[in-house]
Amino acid sequence: MNTGFGGITNRRDTKSITATTNLRLTLSTHRLGTCPGPFQFEGNGPGRCNCLFSRGYPFAIGPRIGAAWQVAPKTVVRVGWGVAYGQLSGYGYVTNQNGAGTVGIGWNTLTFNSPAFGQAGAVLGTGLQYNPALLTAQNLTPGILPTPGTTTAPQYYFDPNAGRPPRINEWSMGVQREITKDLLVEANFVGNAGTWETASTGTSLNYVTPQNLAAHGLTLGQSNLTTLLTSPLSSAQAGAAGFTAPYSGFPTSATVFQSIRPYPMYASALNANGPLWGTAGMTRCRQK
Repeated sequence: MNTGFGGITNRRDTKSITATTNLRLTLSTHRLGTCPGPFQFEGNGPGRCNCLFSRGYPFAIGPRIGAAWQVAPKTVVRVGWGVAYGQLSGYGYVTNQNGAGTVGIGWNTLTFNSPAFGQAGAVLGTGLQYNPALLTAQNLTPGILPTPGTTTAPQYYFDPNAGRPPRINEWSMGVQREITKDLLVEANFVGNAGTWETASTGTSLNYVTPQNLAAHGLTLGQSNLTTLLTSPLSSAQAGAAGFTAPYSGFPTSATVFQSIRPYPMYASALNANGPLWGTAGMTRCRQK
């Protein structure tokens, strides 16, 4: 949830200088989700971690300042700086629709499947027959996902900074010059630097690094490394190299590469929050 308020002021200090200021405060909270690895559940009580995965960030203060200075009758210099905040990333929760059987963590969907071809899964005339308790039932088992013999995408994990909204620090400087009565030339430089950004690229918690390979007696330069890593864990080549399932219920049809991931139960990357920056320049002419 994001809640914010702010204000803006304009001040003309001299005949040739105008200043603009803006201040915004955003309060962000993020509570729902679980951590990478075996499932852990937020909150207090049996089966839970007696903790919060992230806390609301109360210091998302976004000042914005701008000024224009007429340095000459036909020349104006403009500068600006500000801090802006984005929305928090969305995180899901476990339900029976995510492969967790008939019970999730309290927000469950019940499906009425057809028992056979041509037969209705349910008939409204006779009412839907189900146990109402299953709609709010909870399963706080650390191994709720993935189901045995499968891997899954990591949909339910938190970065420790999940309660901090993405922050962008922006600045700009520009010069405008009137060449003739009908022709205006301007040049601008803009830049930004961000942090606490979440993206599908960059640092991942689930990459196989040279250190992971070394821990299993492998090196990047050895022969047949690609063939070994892409072989099923049940293959003779994997067995001869000493590779076994990293945990009970791991699918032996998965590759050796998958088995040596830091979090082998997850079939894709786990992305962390990180920085972002960029600069740009622009020039243009405007004809009235």
